[in-house]
Amino acid sequence: MSPIINYFFKKCCNQRWALSSLMIILIILSIPQTAHLLSRVRNTSYDFYQRLQPRTYQAAPVKIIAIDNESLEKIGQFPWSRIKMAQLIEKLNALGAKVIAFDMIFSEPDRTSPQHLSPLFANNPLLQQQLMALPDNDEVLAAAIAKANVVGSFMLTAQPNNNVFPKAKAGMLVQSTPPFAQMNCLYPNGRNLDIIEQSTQGNGTIAYIADEDGVIRNVPLLFCLKHANQQRLFPSLSLEAIRLFKQQGQYNIYTDDTGELTDIKLGKDLNIELNGDADIWLHYTPSMASRYIPAWKVLENKLDKQSLQGHIVFVGVTASNLFDMRFNPFGHIIPGVEVHAQLTEQLLQTSYLHSLSLENTWLRLFLIISFYIFCKLQQKIPATKLALILLVFITLILSLCWSAFIYKRLLIDPLLPSFALIFLFITFFIQKQLKTEEEKRWLRSAFEHYISPNRVKHLIEHPDSLSLGGEYRECSFVMTDLANFTSLMEKHSPHECVNMLNEYLDGMIEIAFKYNGTLDRIVGDAVAVIFSAPLIQENHRELALKCTLEMDAYAMQFVSAKNNQGINFGITRIGVCTGNVLVGNFGGKTMFDYRALGDPINTAARLESVNKQFGTRLCVAESTLQGCKGFRTRPIGDLVLKGKTEKIKAFELVSEERFTQPLIQIYIDAYELMENYGSDALCLFKQLIEQYPDDSLSLYHYQRLEDKLVNNLDINATIILKDK
Repeated sequence: MSPIINYFFKKCCNQRWALSSLMIILIILSIPQTAHLLSRVRNTSYDFYQRLQPRTYQAAPVKIIAIDNESLEKIGQFPWSRIKMAQLIEKLNALGAKVIAFDMIFSEPDRTSPQHLSPLFANNPLLQQQLMALPDNDEVLAAAIAKANVVGSFMLTAQPNNNVFPKAKAGMLVQSTPPFAQMNCLYPNGRNLDIIEQSTQGNGTIAYIADEDGVIRNVPLLFCLKHANQQRLFPSLSLEAIRLFKQQGQYNIYTDDTGELTDIKLGKDLNIELNGDADIWLHYTPSMASRYIPAWKVLENKLDKQSLQGHIVFVGVTASNLFDMRFNPFGHIIPGVEVHAQLTEQLLQTSYLHSLSLENTWLRLFLIISFYIFCKLQQKIPATKLALILLVFITLILSLCWSAFIYKRLLIDPLLPSFALIFLFITFFIQKQLKTEEEKRWLRSAFEHYISPNRVKHLIEHPDSLSLGGEYRECSFVMTDLANFTSLMEKHSPHECVNMLNEYLDGMIEIAFKYNGTLDRIVGDAVAVIFSAPLIQENHRELALKCTLEMDAYAMQFVSAKNNQGINFGITRIGVCTGNVLVGNFGGKTMFDYRALGDPINTAARLESVNKQFGTRLCVAESTLQGCKGFRTRPIGDLVLKGKTEKIKAFELVSEERFTQPLIQIYIDAYELMENYGSDALCLFKQLIEQYPDDSLSLYHYQRLEDKLVNNLDINATIILKDK
């Protein structure tokens, strides 16, 4: 369990999974708050189960003595007198009924008793005397009850009151922690007259609570009753009828350590399993005529003798105009007494339904596991296949839940996990779409950061440019390289080197994009930038020079910062050149590569490389400086690059601040002498290196001129390079 939960919360902290994680967390947290809604969904599932597969009626020793419309026509309007009810009990007892349970309460004295009729004949004392000599109807009923095995009944209410407890007829032996903490305690509210209650052998409540839609789906077997500061357990009418049927004097109640009900035992042969509370889920059969016996047939001796031998009979009102009607899961209206009868049948046959204990906890676990599986699957498969897997999952859930109902009589709701899966899929799908959009934005951002914003803009505005081919155009090129990075890699871990290089390159590329340069390529620590492609830039030379100066300033600041951290980060050398090149898309049908082809590119790379020999950082070809004003330089020389025959006049690009230093002015004077074949140039360069020993370019020229004098060669500004 722990790895799954850890994975779940890890994903929740991942911004990429924020939406689906938030949805799942909200669903899990809302389960207690949406118990009402969840209950309605589950009830829909359970009703559907029963409609598809109702309980098959099997004959049981349970009958209903129905006070139906036909009985009212033959016997008279209801309520009947207590004498008539006593006759009904006597006849049921004679027919062999083992238990007679009344789904009605005799809470008021019978108004047809002689004692109640006597005041009506005040002018006939003799008749009054004769009436007073007759037995009281309630006493007659109590006497009939005392001779039979009768279960009386009482009602309950949620409203607090001072009503006393009904009379308990059996003991309640709780084997562990009393279950009061797990039960909603109710209050007594209407019971039989004392004379009748004392005569009964059993006493159970006829209370049950219908769901919002009026359907009776489950019935408690035990109730917690309150009176003053006392709490007691009382049985339902059905459970009390079974106790008398089993001839038991007490209930054995079993609970776990938390007080949740686990079992109710009556004798050795009946054990009722519970799932934490006292409720039993009813598995209804369709209404069966064989379950009912009209009361008039009993009273008029229309039944065979011993026809009810060994039966539990429930006496109740079934006439539709007497309003004791309830809904069952089939959507049918049934008499309330049938609820008690069907429950009793199921308890005797141990064929009642079970609900899944801690279903909300299992639902939470299911959501977490599903989230884990979806996280794994959606990374590897497309949404269409994920939808197919979702369909398989839901089919599997429906099949497993249906099988649990058919073979184990276990109620497991398939709708909530199915809805949760669909909702989870939708959130993942939405998130995947958002991720796709994010990736598109990221790709555009990547193009803008690692290819060039102007290139991206050009492709968006001119999609027709995505075709093979090119054109000749004058462009400027800036080539950079980082000195001694290979040796730096040997001293630091790969992670540190990668982080430093990324930080460095990020700043360099940002500067290139600032001046609307197009990133041609990154090769290791080297960067190549094109100006005036793909978009023509009239001032591409000026942009290239500005970019070069800012790159140099950034690189020197970066070196200084790393040196302060104890890291010997190398300097950046830059070469700049301008010329006509062929620009366009090159490659094949599979892949395009936007490139510039031509000698100026190679020249810029060579100029970057020769910085190492001269001790400079910025080497710019004269072709780039042409027409650009406001930039300060000092000449390097007329370079003949290796493999070339033509000279290239190269300059060191310097900042305005450095240009004003005496070193630069003296150097320019010395260079002019050298350029004009003046032998005094050697003396002036010697003076420079004595005064400025750190100026590598002056030292280079001094050593070069000294070699020329030794070898009796002409002094000039031409430098023939033997290395690239």
